[in-house]
Amino acid sequence: MAAGHFLPNVGGVERYIYNLSRALIRQGCEVSVLTTQSEDAPLIETMDGIDVFRLPSLHLGGGRLPVPKLFNKQVLAQLAAVEAWQPDIFVIHTHLFLSNLCAARLARRTQTPQVLVNHGSGFVKGGNFAINLALQGYEHLLARQIGRHSAEAFGVSQSAAKWLSEFGIDTGQVIANGVDIASMPKRSAEFRHRLGLSDDACMIAFAARLLPEKGADTLIAAFKKLNPADAGLVIAGDGPAMGALKGLSDGDSRITFLGACRHSDVLQMFGSADIMAYPSRYPEGQPTTVLEAGAMGCAVIASPRGGTAELIDNPDLGIITDCQSDLELALNKLINDAAYRKHLGTNLQRKVHTLHDWRIIAERAAATFSRIVTKHKETVLSQ
Repeated sequence: MAAGHFLPNVGGVERYIYNLSRALIRQGCEVSVLTTQSEDAPLIETMDGIDVFRLPSLHLGGGRLPVPKLFNKQVLAQLAAVEAWQPDIFVIHTHLFLSNLCAARLARRTQTPQVLVNHGSGFVKGGNFAINLALQGYEHLLARQIGRHSAEAFGVSQSAAKWLSEFGIDTGQVIANGVDIASMPKRSAEFRHRLGLSDDACMIAFAARLLPEKGADTLIAAFKKLNPADAGLVIAGDGPAMGALKGLSDGDSRITFLGACRHSDVLQMFGSADIMAYPSRYPEGQPTTVLEAGAMGCAVIASPRGGTAELIDNPDLGIITDCQSDLELALNKLINDAAYRKHLGTNLQRKVHTLHDWRIIAERAAATFSRIVTKHKETVLSQ
């Protein structure tokens, strides 16, 4: 696997790679991850059976854009270590990072097949027209460099797969995002009780890295405008938008900021929540937070970004909204209708358990990767 970010960095792509890797290991595969070094993470470690190789890097854009120190001896040593690991296939997650371009070039040099897995459904944006234009050019350059030499390409949703056509990469193949159904906790009121919420109060949850585009500002504004008498909004996560979001909440005692949380705490939060609201404006692939909330039986309100509209594809599974006024209507409906919340949560939980179990996804992915490796070997032998 090749990824710009990996654990201990927290995010949906990082969780996807970790969970897919763990599920593939349970299928009998050996998995390594080539990524960038963040914080004080070791250059080499084995994490739950995954061999992790990190490239010393500079972190630009508030840490969102890691750039490997390409002429650093440790970077060259790490690339040599990956080559010595002798992978059968390189699975490159997103085209957005120079470290992934390093992986693609290593695959070419060693004549190892590579595939591209796309995790987004739109251009990453940087704040103003000039920066956005530069980022689009950067994306096109890397996508074409990596995609040109990929045996096949995939998206984590149909929307993510379709987005690759922007870069001249045509695919309808999907390696879906998932949840580890077997390890999900049971629903419990314990988490809400720790926050001082009664069993009768309606608990609304939100979890994400707090970037401006993730939509927590829209959720807070809608919640404050509705001004529900017996409800609480709980926001899990940290990030550059935290200060602005706390300012927007204006000390409202019904709004709780948990800050950075362990993954197990986020699942417990969903296990206590009645509603999970995710009005993201980000070019999502298939948001992990939506899948996990669904798996825990929450009624979900979300924007139609990426694969969310593919998951919630009828009104018995959840509510899709794309503006604050519609979010207010949806929240008002669900806060005041416990039976409808239960109906949506049960239906979405059933769908997630059926279609998005990592065990099933990994079985299919392992078979796909094996087919690609076999085809590559046959091609090499025939030359």
